[in-house]
Amino acid sequence: MHIITDLDRGGAEMMLLKLVSTLDREYFHSRVLSLDRPGTVGQEMKDQGIRVDTLGMQPGLPNPLALVKAVGILRSWSPHIVQTWLYHADLLGTLAWKISGRGILIWNIRNSYMDLSKYRRTTGWVVKGCAALSSYPRAILANSHASMAYHRRMRYRPNRSVILPNGFDLDRFRPDKTRRIGFRRELGIPEKAPCIGLVARFDPMKDHETFFAAAGMVARKKAGTHFVLCGKGMVPGNRRLGLYMDQAEPGLNVHLLGPRDDIHRIMAGLDLFVLSSSYGESFPNVLGEAMACCVPCVVTDVGGARDVVGETGRVVPPKNPAALAKGMLGLLSLSSAELHHLGLQARERVRKHYSLDKVVSDYGALYEKIAAI
Repeated sequence: MHIITDLDRGGAEMMLLKLVSTLDREYFHSRVLSLDRPGTVGQEMKDQGIRVDTLGMQPGLPNPLALVKAVGILRSWSPHIVQTWLYHADLLGTLAWKISGRGILIWNIRNSYMDLSKYRRTTGWVVKGCAALSSYPRAILANSHASMAYHRRMRYRPNRSVILPNGFDLDRFRPDKTRRIGFRRELGIPEKAPCIGLVARFDPMKDHETFFAAAGMVARKKAGTHFVLCGKGMVPGNRRLGLYMDQAEPGLNVHLLGPRDDIHRIMAGLDLFVLSSSYGESFPNVLGEAMACCVPCVVTDVGGARDVVGETGRVVPPKNPAALAKGMLGLLSLSSAELHHLGLQARERVRKHYSLDKVVSDYGALYEKIAAI
């Protein structure tokens, strides 16, 4: 039984989708319980025959009836393992597990830092509550060493800690000339024009202000560069986003695409990918997706981003537009052959360390080992 905060499109949600749809269903029977509405990812799970239930909770509003419903589901289904994803699900899932008395509990934590001043006060209470309950799970999983180290500083005391990175489908995410040409034609981007992408929801953690300040510097040095952004809130009507663009450089070639389901196609159309986050990242899915498409990355030194990219991209300090711009311009100054070679190295790094088959196999082995204890 997987319990997760919501099933809108995000890193944890997408990893859960890949996991439950790839595990051997004759051997592992997976069911998903979402605190909030099923969302687009939940619908994809249902389409693939995965049972998805929802507790109908509203963000920021405690709901005792949701806890009662969760307890009832656990008692009726009686899973061998209860795995929770993200803080709110960790908290409610632990309470439901304790009351129901069913299965072995494990947590899956997915970030490396949270600036709680930028979120609801209740979120801080939930995080502290999880720290107090952190000895209950049989194991706590994290997708990076940076994430585990941060939570230990937050007084998490796991009985057992396990690092399981995100995994990527190398057949879906791959370099593809047809996708590249089609995507660029859709947006009116010339074939030879430099194209830089950022895939992230509009959130303080993602630091779009720094991205656009750096983009302005790049555009002044590299005329004709296009910037493609997608994710929740990446729309022309976002006033704050518009302010960032106006402050950066008037007339910047920006394409705001909003939420998209064809990230594999977008990545194939880019020359560079940028992660501008100022905190909180553990193992950003978008880095593995870009790298699998042979797209070199420029990333801020947050969470596990440095470890994911390795020597295949550029790592710069967070909240430093000049450094971010320098990283982008440095890669754009390479010859096409040099940039292509760097992209091939990036894909090989994903194949070697983060292929979906390997990661799912590791999850399966862990489940077998825990269930047998």
